[in-house]
Amino acid sequence: MNSKVTVIVITFFVLYMSSIQTTTPMRIMPQPRCKCTFNMSRFINPQKMKDIDVFPMTPHCPHVEVIATLKVGTKICLNPEAQWVKKLLERILEQN
Repeated sequence: MNSKVTVIVITFFVLYMSSIQTTTPMRIMPQPRCKCTFNMSRFINPQKMKDIDVFPMTPHCPHVEVIATLKVGTKICLNPEAQWVKKLLERILEQN
């Protein structure tokens, strides 16, 4: 009986310690910042894209960010000033 109690106590202790290490307190969370550190200007075929997200400027990021998710799952930051990106976004807005 005593060994069962010991095993249960150890199990709860291990579960408790693992839950502490996987959670991050709110006060330690990193400050928000830009999602993109590098913008690609090279043309990417829109047929290879699964999704495009546009993030407006914020107090934490002074740039408009355009992130394309390719069909293979890769996320690429596009240069919002590139002519082909502007045309692509215009075409998307016209369709909606």
